[in-house]
Order: sequence, then C-alpha cells, then structure tokens
Amino acid sequence: MKKHFEKITVLSDIKVDDLIANQCLDTSDPEYGGFKVKGKGFSEPAWVMFSASYMLAQYYNDKSRHYGKGMLLDRVKAAMNYTVSRQYEDGTIDLLETNFHDSTTVAFVIQHAAYAYRVLKKYSKGTVIENEIEDMFMSFFHKSADGMKNGGFHTPNHRWVMCSAMALLMNILDRKDLSDEIILYLRELIDCNEYGEYSERSAGTYNEICNRSLIIMGRELNMPGLYEYVKRNLYMMFTYIEPDMTLCTMNSRRQDFGKKIYPGIYYENYLLMGHLTKNPHFSYMADYLLSMYNDWRGDTGPFSPLEFPFLGLRYMADDFLRENDLVCEKYDYEKYERFFQLSDIVRIRDKNITVTILAKSEAFMKFQKGTNQIIFRLAGSYFGPKGKFIPTSVEKTDRGYKLSYNCEWGYVRPCGKEKNNVIDGRTNWDIRDKVNMMTWSLIVDISFENGCAKIDMDSSGVNRLPVKLEMIFPAGGRLNNSFLSMEGFPGTGVIIKEGEFSYSLAGDSILISGAFGQHEYTTEMRGAPLADREGFTVNFTGFSPLKKTVYIK
Repeated sequence: MKKHFEKITVLSDIKVDDLIANQCLDTSDPEYGGFKVKGKGFSEPAWVMFSASYMLAQYYNDKSRHYGKGMLLDRVKAAMNYTVSRQYEDGTIDLLETNFHDSTTVAFVIQHAAYAYRVLKKYSKGTVIENEIEDMFMSFFHKSADGMKNGGFHTPNHRWVMCSAMALLMNILDRKDLSDEIILYLRELIDCNEYGEYSERSAGTYNEICNRSLIIMGRELNMPGLYEYVKRNLYMMFTYIEPDMTLCTMNSRRQDFGKKIYPGIYYENYLLMGHLTKNPHFSYMADYLLSMYNDWRGDTGPFSPLEFPFLGLRYMADDFLRENDLVCEKYDYEKYERFFQLSDIVRIRDKNITVTILAKSEAFMKFQKGTNQIIFRLAGSYFGPKGKFIPTSVEKTDRGYKLSYNCEWGYVRPCGKEKNNVIDGRTNWDIRDKVNMMTWSLIVDISFENGCAKIDMDSSGVNRLPVKLEMIFPAGGRLNNSFLSMEGFPGTGVIIKEGEFSYSLAGDSILISGAFGQHEYTTEMRGAPLADREGFTVNFTGFSPLKKTVYIK
C-alpha cells in the first residue's frame, strides 16, 4: 500500500544496516561474502542470496538511506558470488542444516532472487558492476531451472514453492519447457481443505509459504483461481490469532508446533491479496500487522524491525504496491466459534479469551486469557503409554464438544508354539488367546459460555486406576488460593486437592475451581506425557471410576 511504503523503507533500511554489519569481508575466510549464522558458524547459501536481494532493493529505492551507495553493489556482488559459486552443476544447492543437493532450497531462493532481478532490470544504469550482477543472476537462473525441472521434494508445501519458482523462471528465461513440470505438480491438486487448512496445518510457518507460492503462481501463470485457496486460508487465520496476538500452533504437524509465533509473517499474504482481489478485510489486516511493528532500531523485542519480514524487495518489484492505497474494512476476529471438523480442532474466542479443543493430541485443550494460558492434559497409569488421553476425534454436542478415548488391553496366554511367539522383542498377540481383558473409557465434555469453560470428565471401566489432570501454565506467574501463595517456577508443580485457585501472569488472572486430589502419582506416572520442563504444572488427581467437573474463567 502506498501509505505503507515509507515505513517499509525504514524497516528495510534497518535490516540492510544489520546485513552490512554482519557480512563477512575477510577475503581469507571461506565465508567471504556470506553471513555466518549465529549458532552455526557458517553461512547458508540460500540465505546469502536472500540478503543480496534485499540489499539490491534498497540500493535502487530512492527513499532509502542506502540509495545509490556504490559500496552496496560491491556487497551484493560478493554475496551473490558466495551462493553462485556453491551451486552444483545439476542446479541444486545445499541447505547445510539438513538438506543436500536440494532443488527445493533453490526454489526458495528464486522466490526472492527473481524479484531482485526484475528490480535490477528496471533500474539498472548499465554500469560494469550492474552488468556483472545481471550475468550472475542469469547463470544462477539457468542452472536453477534445470535443477528444479529434474529435482524432487520432501514435504507437501515444497510442491508449490517449486511451481512458483519455475513459473517465475519460465517467464524470465522464456523456458516454456518448465510448464510441463508445473502441470505435473498441479495434477496432484492443491492440498487445502474447505476451511483453508493446508495438509501440514502449519499456522506458524508453512501456511504462509503455501499462500505466498500460490499467489506467485496465480500471477505468473495467469491462474487467478489459485487465489481462492489463499483466501480460505487467510480467513481461517483470523480465527487462529490469540488474545496476545500470537498464533495458535497447537494443531501443527511441523516444527512450529507449540511455538510462540506472531502473525506479522502473513503481512505479505494479506497485502498482496488485498491488492489482487480488492478484499478490504485483507487490506485491513495488512494495515494492522504493519502497525504492530516498531521502526526504532534499538528495539529488540518481538515487534522490532528485524522481526518483520523484508518487504522492501516486493515494493520495489511491484509498482502497484507503492502507487496505490486500498480500502480497509475491519474484520471482527474477537468473537467467534469455529469447528474445523476435518482438522480436528475447535477455536472459540470471546474478546480476551480463547479456547482451543483438539483431537489426536496429548494436549486436548488450551484456555488463554490475555497473555496467560493453560494447556490441559489427561493420563492414567493404564498399561504404560496406553494411559495417555489422546482422543480420536472431536464431536459436536448440544452443550459443546465431546472428546472420547477407549482402550481395550489385558494379557495373553502362552501359545505353545516354537516360532513367531516373539517378534522383534515383543510378544506376538496375534497368535495368542487373550485373558483378563478390560477397557478404559474416558469421555471429556467441554462447553464455553459467558467467558467460562467447563470440563466434565467421566472415567470408567477400570477400578482404582490412578488418573491425573495436568494444567500447564507459563512459568513466572503466581498461584493463590485459601491455603498457599507461590510463584510458578519452570519445571515445578503442585497438587491442589480441593476448592479453587487462581494463577496470575502479567495482569491476567485465570480462576480454576473443582480441584480434587486423592494421590501423588504425577510426574513419575508411567506412560504419561513427559513432565513439562518450561512451564509450571498444577495437578488434580483421582482414581477411576471418576466423574469430575472443572470450571475455568
């Protein structure tokens, strides 16, 4: 958006300041031209090309403090040479932290480098160094096109990253042969369900990458129908924002699971979809996300300039971003109830409170109030790991939602056979008669009304089975009830046996009532989820058969 460009330029300048300060300029160092990654001691070739692209964008931005500074082109050339010299003849490069001879890493690079090349072509004065940089781009692109055309991928999102990068190079290089490869991927169909959830369910990382890739494909391939998948996901993401403006990552199947990630990563998605589809809700969200970030270089918090994605490149590549403003219309994402049945998740929000209900997860519920939150887990000492409460599905009821877990187990008789009675160190149950079998059943009903969540637990089928309800809070808060007041230190816990208690953190207090405590078998319970070492855990304990109700507000 036109009104964003000034702030985007300031944020981008601060990022480039950081790159200049951290680029390796020691010609005797093998990392010359690169940017050594903290904790690794080496540069990632892909990330170095990202950085070169960012610096190039600011060199040509006449609103930037770095505009026209010749030394910046020297830095760009050194960085590009670092990456280009590490590209294999087959067109692949390495992602040293995990993947080698990787065409998907090349594709991620192209998503940035292609736009940097277009900026260069648009603004170049044809100097010697500019021509050298252009030649380096072209050499890298030609090899990359072959590397992607003949290469493969690992994960679902990689397919769309590869397609988007090939679409960019198909147009830049006039490589029509890449079209057949793109069609091969598209025949697998886009893995986005009716709610907008991609198959990896990665709200903190790969949703955004899929969106970015499909937007590129929509433009480069003239396939605007692809925007529909992005639209679904961006509306779904409104319902994944917590009261403290972090993202709900509890349902992720990837490495962002459970991590604290802010939605600023979606700025580019909302911005481009606002422009391309004229959706005022998306324009509003882009506007709001940018407003969250500070343009003060001394800020080192989660909303510092260095935490915002680098958008200076896209603004310089696409003139419409700099030249046009958009109509913004507020979208209310602070009051809703959504049951994403295919994704096994319920999201409820009432202003400063959210409730997340999950199936197929050790953490079956999360209650968040402001910055304070509780993760709920249930377990019984039922034949080791079979005692973990991992519900198979979420079922809508008249009152709310039901989670169920049933497990039949017991013992087997000797089979009297010499062979196959034990396989890989485990008793072979298939050839044996079963005896003393039992079924542990646990039903959890969850409802939410007027800011209060209610959990009804009904455990049956096994007599005198120790059961525990775990409530994991962020460390650093304070627990209070009629009998004690204590600080919640990391990795510690307490059993509350009766009544109610509150836990307060950063001014947000959660009250829990319905406590019960009949045993002390908690952190050492066999087969239960591992004790949380970062949070503070409150346990309620009892024996099955068990019927209990807990209130949270």
